[in-house]
Amino acid sequence: IVIVPAGTTHNIINTGSAPLRLCALYAPPNRRDRVVHHTRDSAEADNEHVAGNTTE
Repeated sequence: IVIVPAGTTHNIINTGSAPLRLCALYAPPNRRDRVVHHTRDSAEADNEHVAGNTTE
């Protein structure tokens, strides 16, 4: 478990030989539902604003 406070700069690096699987949970929501970024570049390029409303 990794807890990163809101607004904190962070960078998680996989130092193992197996693929890293990461599940990010945000409270309140700040990403669109069901969006998957397969690369760091695509995550950094995604700057769409989210109102913070839940979908369920």
